[in-house]
Amino acid sequence: MLGLLPSRSHCIQSSSTHPKRRFSTSSDRTNIWKDKIISKEINKIDEARKTRIRPALSTLDGRRWKLVCPVCEKPNAIHVRGCTACGFPLRSEDVDELDENVFLKIINGSNMEHKVRHRDEEMLIFEDKFKISKYHLDAIPIRVIEDITHLTSTDVPLLERMYKRGMDCLREMTRDDPLWKTRDVEDHAIVGFISSQLHSLIIRFNLPVSVYHLHCHMVLPPLLHYDAFKFPRFYPYSKVISQLKSNGTITPNIRENPDPIQEEWWQWTVSHAATRLENDIEPKSKR
Repeated sequence: MLGLLPSRSHCIQSSSTHPKRRFSTSSDRTNIWKDKIISKEINKIDEARKTRIRPALSTLDGRRWKLVCPVCEKPNAIHVRGCTACGFPLRSEDVDELDENVFLKIINGSNMEHKVRHRDEEMLIFEDKFKISKYHLDAIPIRVIEDITHLTSTDVPLLERMYKRGMDCLREMTRDDPLWKTRDVEDHAIVGFISSQLHSLIIRFNLPVSVYHLHCHMVLPPLLHYDAFKFPRFYPYSKVISQLKSNGTITPNIRENPDPIQEEWWQWTVSHAATRLENDIEPKSKR
C-alpha cells in the first residue's frame, strides 16, 4: 500500500458479532447506513478523509485498487459511487490497494470468513460476506476467469451447472423458512431483461468487477437496497447465456450515454418485482 495512505482506523466499529459492519444482515431494508450512522460518525469519516490523498481514480489499476467503504469496509470497484453493500456514498479518498483476487483464498481454504454451501472440482458456492439479503450467494468457477468478457460459448455448460447448483443451495437454505416453505425459489427468478412475468430471485454478473474472478450473484428478496442492480453494470444471467449462445462472446453494455428507457425499465422491474414478492409472502397487514 502506498505510504501516502494512512491506516483505515476511522472505519466505524460496532459491538455486533460482525464488528466491521453497521447494518444488519437480515432482510430488513431499514437497517442500512442511513438509519445507523449518526452525524458525528459521518463527521469522523469526513475528517479522516481529509488526511488522505485524493487520487485520480482513472489512473489506478482496478485489479488492485478498490474503494473501501468507511462504514462496512466492503471493497468496491473504483467505478462505483456508492457502496454496493450498504449504499454509503464513496469518494476517491476511500481508495486502498488490496489483493487482486480474494476468491483464490476462499478456494484454497486460507479464507474461512465465507460459509461454503457447495464445492466440487469445477465450482464453489458460498454466502456473500457483504450480503444484501438474508439469502445472498456467490457462485464462482475454480479456474480463474476474470469476468464475463473472458467467457466463450464453450463456458455455457459450466454457467448452467453453476446456476443449477446455486438453486439447489437456495432451496436447502430456505427449506425451513416459513416464507419460502411452499414456494420453489426458481419460480421467483429474474434472469433477464425481458420476461412474461415479474419474478424476484435476482441472478446476475457485474462489469466492471470488484474482484477479477468471475462470480454470479444469486439474491433472494427482501433486499436491503437495489443499488447493486444498476444498469449498465448489471448483467442478468440469461442475457449472458443468450449472448454466448448467439455470438460466442459478451457485448458490454454502453457505458457512455446508456439508453435511459432501458435503464429506467430495468430499475423499475427489479424494484417492482421484489416488492410484489414481498407483499405476496408477507402481506402488509401482518407486518
